[in-house]
Amino acid sequence: MAYLKAYTITLEVDGAERVFNLDNTLPTIDDWATAVKTAILLVKMSDHSAGVDLLSCKEYVPLGLDNIEYFYPLPLVIQ
Repeated sequence: MAYLKAYTITLEVDGAERVFNLDNTLPTIDDWATAVKTAILLVKMSDHSAGVDLLSCKEYVPLGLDNIEYFYPLPLVIQ
């Protein structure tokens, strides 16, 4: 079982498709739902009034990393 997961999230932002590639090494991402929330947050940070719809979310193990049994998540640091 691989602990590293990556997510390709496709959002429709004000009528245009945007793709986000995220993985669970980010402190805010634990699963597909938090990956989608993070992608939406990234959009809203740049334009808080943007209309955002979820089109798709694909979860996968990154190539070459499927044999890693454990990783240390990055700490959340706010400056």
